[in-house]
Amino acid sequence: MNEAKFDALEEYRTSHLFTDAERAALDYVTELTKDEKVNPDTFARMSRNYCEREFCEIVWLVASEHLYNMTNIGLNIHSAMLCDISRHQTIRSVKMRFMVIVKASKNSEAGVMPSEKLLTEMGKYNEELAKAGVLLSGEGLQASSKGARVKFSGDKRTVIDGPFAETMELVAGFWLWKCNSLQEAIEWVKRCPNPMPGEEAEIEIRQVFEPEDFGAEFAPEHRKKAERVYKRVSRRR
Repeated sequence: MNEAKFDALEEYRTSHLFTDAERAALDYVTELTKDEKVNPDTFARMSRNYCEREFCEIVWLVASEHLYNMTNIGLNIHSAMLCDISRHQTIRSVKMRFMVIVKASKNSEAGVMPSEKLLTEMGKYNEELAKAGVLLSGEGLQASSKGARVKFSGDKRTVIDGPFAETMELVAGFWLWKCNSLQEAIEWVKRCPNPMPGEEAEIEIRQVFEPEDFGAEFAPEHRKKAERVYKRVSRRR
């Protein structure tokens, strides 16, 4: 590869647009491009951020979307990457997804908007989550007065309009995270700014089911379909 392309790789590698996880993938591609030998630290960073399936998908995505067309790098990179993966059997799918649920309060249910101070603090916190490769998505929710519930009873469907009375059982917002463990998710939540200043606030953490959690009951054809859907959605984020 010529010097111009190496310069382009370096420019993207140091760009603020990339999370630590993406930068690890980009470093991996860069090192493969140079001499097909990967620094152990780079490989360790990749292993921390990605499971074996994601390893190929995300490196390919970073190379094709953030640098230049994959054909300019050469398909030999992809082949070399696969060979490297086969030589390192330590990669395992250790990442878990967690839904992090911010419980509602009297103020959030009354439609009180967050202060500029809280918005700034939450913005910085979300940036930290993104840079660490933890954040998958997150949204704040309108008060339950702007929502509804659908009650199921056999074939009958009954619509119940908000607001709903049980404030602390309602959801004011959520994140979807990818972490190595529940404990890691807990530590991240501890660093979160108080989402309900002046009130008692609560954040609940729930692990998301992965296809493999369903065991033999989850037929192979359904598993493959679920993986395809998840892959499409992940690439849209």
